[in-house]
Amino acid sequence: MAGNISISGLANTGFDYQAVLQKYQELKSISIQKLQYDQQNLQNKKDAILEIKNKLNAFVDSINALKNTTTYQTKVANLSNPNVADITVGTNALETNYSLTVNSLAKANSYKIGTISTITDYNAPISSTGSLTINYLKNGTATSFTVDYTGKSLKNIMDTINSSGD
Repeated sequence: MAGNISISGLANTGFDYQAVLQKYQELKSISIQKLQYDQQNLQNKKDAILEIKNKLNAFVDSINALKNTTTYQTKVANLSNPNVADITVGTNALETNYSLTVNSLAKANSYKIGTISTITDYNAPISSTGSLTINYLKNGTATSFTVDYTGKSLKNIMDTINSSGD
């Protein structure tokens, strides 16, 4: 309400109607301010409850992730040198960590018994005589294996070496 309000008939009564109207305006304004304050207060409470709800939902999601068995069923394979070997963990592997360490690589060796012409039959006896001793480490222990190749074919020699059990 802007401006002055005049009420006829009260002019010389000594009644201060302007003060009454001003107090009325102030009281009306106070109730509006209180409603606005209450509205803001309720909005703040609503925002706080929403934040709590979101945090509780995140907490429940974390708990549900803990219930998921795949969280704990990890299958990890570590390889010390990927240039030497390849390692794959299959779906049926137990849930654990697997490691493959390559300590050393085998070196290719060759042994020449004698000069043999072109071999056409691996089952035919070779013409050289003698024996071949193969030295190697088995579980860190020096081991040897001797193959007598007198009168034997390449196939016989190969079968003897392969059936040695080492």
